[in-house]
Amino acid sequence: VLTMTGTATVKLEGVTITGGTGTPIVDPLAAERTVVVCGGGIEITAGTLQLVDVEITGNTLPDPTESGVLPAVLTAGGGVCMVDGTLEWTGGRVWENAAQLGGGGAFYAGTVTMDQVEIVENTAAYGGAMWIGSPTLDAEQVRSWCNTATSEGGSFYLALSNSIASY
Repeated sequence: VLTMTGTATVKLEGVTITGGTGTPIVDPLAAERTVVVCGGGIEITAGTLQLVDVEITGNTLPDPTESGVLPAVLTAGGGVCMVDGTLEWTGGRVWENAAQLGGGGAFYAGTVTMDQVEIVENTAAYGGAMWIGSPTLDAEQVRSWCNTATSEGGSFYLALSNSIASY
């Protein structure tokens, strides 16, 4: 639904982002050129995105094994997929989103600051609420409940040993 690129700073306030199905990108962490369908609601590849009282809901990334989706091999960030850049999120909710990695959000790199955000009823194979690669994540008063992972990390899944998360 929203793709953020470049060096700009963009602020969204009081909106709902819904109905997205993602954008194919090359996985920045894969050793080989692996295609990922990224960010059902929001995809951030650079720049700064400020969200204030924003709801991200009802974004479902397609199953990469379905016809027409290949050569993608996985999906990341049902609600939000951040490849790099900065996300500053105050107030709001990410709920009822789905992907293979991070139903609510997948964060490959960059800086994520969340305050008073609810992460609810998202589903994924890894990290029902969030899949965390190697970003710096600072989360205060973030509530996560009723998120589901079919493999690991019902709420949060730290994918790399150098992931930095404080909450």
